[in-house]
Amino acid sequence: ASVWLDGEQVGITPYSRDHVSSGRHRLVLRKKWYAVVEEQEVDIQDGETTELSVGLSPNFGTLTVNVDPPGALVSVEVDDELPAQELTGMEGKQPKLTFITPATKRISTGDYTVTISQSGYKSKRYRLSMLAGKTVVIEKTRLRQLTGHLLVSSEPFEKGAKVLVDGKQKGRVPVMLELGEGAHRIEVIGVAGRGSRVVKVDEGSEASLAV
Repeated sequence: ASVWLDGEQVGITPYSRDHVSSGRHRLVLRKKWYAVVEEQEVDIQDGETTELSVGLSPNFGTLTVNVDPPGALVSVEVDDELPAQELTGMEGKQPKLTFITPATKRISTGDYTVTISQSGYKSKRYRLSMLAGKTVVIEKTRLRQLTGHLLVSSEPFEKGAKVLVDGKQKGRVPVMLELGEGAHRIEVIGVAGRGSRVVKVDEGSEASLAV
């Protein structure tokens, strides 16, 4: 811990110093993740050695996030009063923290908004109250994939022609597909030949395509 004496940083613990003037001095101890020991008075006597042992109190808890699918981005920010789901758990503040799941991180005590996001999936948001020495776990949570529907046929129409999405067979003409948001390559393979198109699927969309 850093040691401050009468408003001046003088070293780190364990700390020893000779020839400190007698009288009362103000001592402050600071260490990341621990509560600051402030304005503690130390009385120095002439010709005596003063020993002081101070216990630091942890000022953090831990947050564990493990959701499906893995690789989601977690953003932890000081609570801005946006509506979200309540979580009980751990009290202090820290700058915005981001990390990738699954992971366990130290979080300073305080109130936070936790957002979990992944490309192509609907984000989830929680309210988190972090208490010293406690652990909050967010798990058994599945992010909902953003999807749209696409009816695939062929031109000319050939019932039973194979339909591939991004290289994997997903059915035969005609077929209604539920696809994740984003771009996909649709390929139709039939007796008359094969063809392909790249389509962009939006959340909640319903479209048709003849290849």
